[in-house]
Amino acid sequence: MIKHTDTDQTSRTWLGGGQSADVYLLGNDRVLKVFKPLYYGNADIDFRKTRMAEELGVPVPKLYGLTVTEEGAPAIEMERVRGMNMRKFLGRHPERYPQIIYKLALLSSRLHSFWYDGPWQDEIFAEQYMDAKFFFTSRIPGIARLQGLFLEEVEEMLRFVESIPESRCFLHGDLDPTNVMVSEDGKELVAVDFEDSGFGSWIFDLRRMHRMYYEPNAGRSEWIKSVVKRLGFRFYLHTVLRTEKRSIRFADAMHVLGALCYINELIRIVSDPAEAGSGMARKYADRALKYIHSLPDGICPSDMG
Repeated sequence: MIKHTDTDQTSRTWLGGGQSADVYLLGNDRVLKVFKPLYYGNADIDFRKTRMAEELGVPVPKLYGLTVTEEGAPAIEMERVRGMNMRKFLGRHPERYPQIIYKLALLSSRLHSFWYDGPWQDEIFAEQYMDAKFFFTSRIPGIARLQGLFLEEVEEMLRFVESIPESRCFLHGDLDPTNVMVSEDGKELVAVDFEDSGFGSWIFDLRRMHRMYYEPNAGRSEWIKSVVKRLGFRFYLHTVLRTEKRSIRFADAMHVLGALCYINELIRIVSDPAEAGSGMARKYADRALKYIHSLPDGICPSDMG
């Protein structure tokens, strides 16, 4: 339920924005996240899930309440985090890259240490909490209609995802450098934008970072430019595995992430007719299957849960 607050919204200063919302400064110590028309329904979801993360002990901005702007847009009023997002911070302080990536890995591990122990009801739970495994298994059958793919290949991808052990780790769901705020001194990291958060295997929470640093469509020149980022991701993954005491081999974790990355691309282009007929489906399928075949019996290690 949307609640009105008494906040004076007439003196808002735009700070930035993304696909679903814009963020405005309210005074000196508060901000207002105003949702765009296509994403009005996300306001309550984001508020509820951020509150849940706060109650679990995740470092998040303090929430003051849900409100509605004078224009009728739902919004969340919250604490202003003094600093900038991780992407901007590293752009200004590249020398702090190892330190910030290390802190991000510790933040990821802290998230994954929280465990959901309530009822686990397949479709209802998946719909409310964005269970990533359910997202994949429910959509993989649809890629069978892409030109150049064989049914046996699609079934193999489905078996691969189904082999990921069930888990109830808390997942941010969209963890990347734009959704992590870094304090001005670089000492503190705060996670924001929990609209896609939920529970599941920890490996799904690393997928967004992997995709950003291993862009599937990157050409040779872009690949060369991203070497530092790729090395940073490898350091990030090594730290997560060590901190969470995972016995899985680093190479196996990278192969699972690679397979998920390309399967996700196949799912994405199902709804994009132009790209679906470009021949990219065959390319993505080959790469996904290559990663899957690199794993013993084409299934995920038991420590993936």
